[in-house]
Amino acid sequence: MHHIRIAILCLVVWLLAGCTEQDQSYLATRAVEALQTTEAIVKTTAVAASKTAAAEAAQAVQTQVAAVKQTAEAMITHRTDDGPFTVDSDLTRLATVSGAQLDAAIKAIRPDSPLIGLGQGFVDAGKKHGINAFYIAAHSAWESSWGTSPLARDKNNLFGYGAYDSCPYECAWTFKTKEECVDTVMLLVKTDYLTEGGKYYNGATLRGMNVKYATDQNWQNGIASIMNSLASKAG
Repeated sequence: MHHIRIAILCLVVWLLAGCTEQDQSYLATRAVEALQTTEAIVKTTAVAASKTAAAEAAQAVQTQVAAVKQTAEAMITHRTDDGPFTVDSDLTRLATVSGAQLDAAIKAIRPDSPLIGLGQGFVDAGKKHGINAFYIAAHSAWESSWGTSPLARDKNNLFGYGAYDSCPYECAWTFKTKEECVDTVMLLVKTDYLTEGGKYYNGATLRGMNVKYATDQNWQNGIASIMNSLASKAG
C-alpha cells in the first residue's frame, strides 16, 4: 500500500508542474479520490485474501492512476488564456474565469446590460465546446449591443446568427432562451469556424472568423477590445 501511495503522489507532483492553479486544485482532488479508493480496495483485499481479489485490486489501482494521469495531461494540453487578447489569439484556449466574475465584469462595463446573469452560461458553453468564455461573452456583447438589440430582445439571438445584410431581422434565428442561443451558436462556431476542416475555417482566431462570419472588417477588433475589457474587470 505504501509503494502504491508513493507512486500516485509522485505522478501527481510531476503532472502538477504544467497545470494552472485551478487545474492543480482539481487534479489534487482526483488524486485524493484515487488514494481513498486504493486504500479501500487494499483493505477489502486483505480481508478476502484471495488471488482473484488481489488481481482485481491491482487492476483497479492501475485504472485509478491512469484516470488521474489522463485528466492531468488533458488539462496541460488544453492550456488556458485569460488575456491580453488580440485578433490572433487562439479562441479554443479556455478562460479560467467564473460565471460570477464574468457577470461582475459585464456589470462594471454596462450596469444596465441584460447579459448580466448569463455569466455561468458563457462559462459552461466554453467548457462544453472548448471555447474561451471571454470570447463568447464579448461576441454576444458586440453583436447584441450588450443584450439590448431587437434580435436579442425579440428572438433571444445574441450573436446575429442567421442574419444577413440584406435580411438583418427576419432571417435571424429565434431561440427559446438566451442560454439556448449561447449553447447552439457556440456549437456551430466551434464546428464550422474554429475546427480545422470546418466549412468556414480560416484559423481558430477572430481574424480567421472574420473572413466568413462578418462583412464588417472591424468585427475582429471590436470583439478583441471587449474581451480585454472583460478580462481586466474580471481580474
